[in-house]
Amino acid sequence: LLQVLPREKPLAELTRPRVAAFRAAAGRSGLGTIRMSLTAESAATIAAGIKGRDVLPDAIVAHNDDYAAALVAALLDAGIAVPDQIAVIGCDNTHWGASMRPALSTLAFDAKNAVAQFTQVLHAIASGTALPATLTPEVTARVIHRQTT
Repeated sequence: LLQVLPREKPLAELTRPRVAAFRAAAGRSGLGTIRMSLTAESAATIAAGIKGRDVLPDAIVAHNDDYAAALVAALLDAGIAVPDQIAVIGCDNTHWGASMRPALSTLAFDAKNAVAQFTQVLHAIASGTALPATLTPEVTARVIHRQTT
């Protein structure tokens, strides 16, 4: 399992905590994190590097659907079959992911509970009422399995 995160400075800073979280979650099956710019050239460089490895990752978890789509195209161009050799999953369930070929698997998040809690906090701040002692926003995720996994 390999994680691909943005190289662009603002996004790299934002996603820094994901490196340790991925390492902890992936354990021994994790092959680390690679940073990529959102360009065809950067994706091609990543695909060439992956192809040159002694051991291919079983799967790539990309920062979002944009990065995943660029990687799928680059992997296919490099002669790496998706998902037969490497599965790829994005994140955010963008509307065009289902139209891609192969159709992009993705993670979809439901943050309704978190948004409701944050709305309550904003109302409390605006009205001068007491804030909740703790916040435990719930964000649920589900895998939308398509053709890249």
